[in-house]
Amino acid sequence: MPFEVGEDHPFDIKLESWKAGSVKMTLDIPEDLLRELKIRAAKEGKTFKLLMSELFRNGLDLMEKQKTESPKARGNRRTT
Repeated sequence: MPFEVGEDHPFDIKLESWKAGSVKMTLDIPEDLLRELKIRAAKEGKTFKLLMSELFRNGLDLMEKQKTESPKARGNRRTT
């Protein structure tokens, strides 16, 4: 379940201001990864901002899916 503003969390006050739109943040990303991300965004015809938003959302969705997946199903996953 995604985090909902208003739940009993210490960040509620700050998160209230996020409802209106996007928030700027600073990340330390290795230069080679940054270069790769910028190239990928260009190849896909997307802005860097859009690509990063999609990657963050996909990562969160994947984490949520893995949390709800049964341990038995995780153990039977094939890697190639």
